[in-house]
Amino acid sequence: MEQMTGKLCLVTGANSGIGLATATQLARMGAHVVMVCRDAARGEAARDQIRQLTGNHQVDLLQADLADLSQVRGVAADYQARYPRLDVLIHNAGLMKKRREVSADGHELQLAVHFLAPFLLTHALRDALEAAPAARVVSVASMLHRFGKLDFDDLHAARHYSMWRQYGASKLATIVFTYELARRLENTNITANCLHPGVI
Repeated sequence: MEQMTGKLCLVTGANSGIGLATATQLARMGAHVVMVCRDAARGEAARDQIRQLTGNHQVDLLQADLADLSQVRGVAADYQARYPRLDVLIHNAGLMKKRREVSADGHELQLAVHFLAPFLLTHALRDALEAAPAARVVSVASMLHRFGKLDFDDLHAARHYSMWRQYGASKLATIVFTYELARRLENTNITANCLHPGVI
């Protein structure tokens, strides 16, 4: 299973859950995997685990809190300084918050991580994606988008906060972003997809 040999793949939220499983399988398939993790210690432990499980030592770690847009820009700059291109960009990082929290930039946290960070990271890595022969952007969405509504008068849920509704809204934004990205990237070397990974 070496279909991904030589491919450069960046996976956000790669130290646990779906992100860890994705990064592990990509490494097993021969890809050069770059993990983006918020917690450096957990990221290092996951990176070492993947290397040991797969025998693939081309597994690297970049540390960033994707709720902070300055760190999103920083990790994009770090990536482009170290790697010549990006074949696969997987937006997986996610969270759920029972109570409303805001990011360092003042954005509601679920919207910041699920939508604003992928939006910015995709555009910040556009040159790296264009440098690949055939690049792909994959965003992890959720069927829970059905519970969401994009209320542009209260996008950050400052007036009315519900964890499920805001989670759904953030994933709905992910889906809308993917459709529009795919439209704008038509006739380029970059493909955009989103998915519901199943109930976990």
